[in-house]
Amino acid sequence: MSKMILETKDKKIILELLENSRLPISILSKKTGLTREIINYRINKLEKEGIIKDYITIVNQSLFCSGIATLMCKLVNINEEKLGKIINFIKKHEAVNWCSELCGSYDLVLTFLYKDSQDLDTIISEITNFIGKNLKEHSLSLYISEYKFDRKSLVLEKPILEYDKNTVNFGKYKVDLDALDSLILELLLKNARIKNIDIAKKLKANEDLIRLRIKKLIEKNIIRGFTLVLDTNKLGYEAYYMGLQVEQMNQETINKIRSYIQKNPYIMYCARTSGKYNIVMTINTKNREHFKKLLNEIRNEFSSELRGYEFQISLQDHKEIFVPEKYLKLKI
Repeated sequence: MSKMILETKDKKIILELLENSRLPISILSKKTGLTREIINYRINKLEKEGIIKDYITIVNQSLFCSGIATLMCKLVNINEEKLGKIINFIKKHEAVNWCSELCGSYDLVLTFLYKDSQDLDTIISEITNFIGKNLKEHSLSLYISEYKFDRKSLVLEKPILEYDKNTVNFGKYKVDLDALDSLILELLLKNARIKNIDIAKKLKANEDLIRLRIKKLIEKNIIRGFTLVLDTNKLGYEAYYMGLQVEQMNQETINKIRSYIQKNPYIMYCARTSGKYNIVMTINTKNREHFKKLLNEIRNEFSSELRGYEFQISLQDHKEIFVPEKYLKLKI
């Protein structure tokens, strides 16, 4: 696979949109020093090439659910048609917020929000029952804390040495939303770049009111930001989904993990979970040799704490949204 080399102008635009994908063209022009015409042209080109896949709103998930679970599925007797139907079902499931196709010990990984233990059981049953006889085995883990969600460092190919101050901890949940807030969030989750005027038209509301409501949602830490979904494969990276079995998960070990992942620009996501593995991460590497180097680095860095690991090649992400529509309408 040939790597698409990002030109300096494209990098400037992408980095600004990763920081805030709702930035209007006029502000992007001031921040990058590029004309509006160039920015419009390059954004359209990046979209057509599939490098920019989507514009998403980062929502504080812990306010909308009691937890997030990961389900990994190993399939048997599968063909392209059956796999397509299964992926389509998962993409449309009202609780699923992310899913990816894998190559390795498992064929699919997905995450979903749940409101209580009964809801957790129902969602697992719905998905596993649909897969039916094509499901050989599955593995469940529950999220505890999110340690890293970062795409800028990969584009820069150098670390951003700051902890995420808005790290999400799952457990108790509570959110204060009225009907208008829910509808605004629903539109922003579908497309973070939707203009305020277009939201106002769709909801038959005043544009100034929409602007004020979005500002309040940000101030309440319901909305944590706006960013891009990038197809890292188009940029020549190989993606891996990795689980680590780490012992001695005390504060010293947690700090060590967080310090390491912040220094590594190729780790895009990391979370602490319960289950077979207590740390999961997504890694992007330039090639197999690069992955081997990073794997050896992880093994050496955590030689006294690491008791096991497993990795899969991540072939393609099929869905990414922070909070499915269903959870915006829950009476909490």
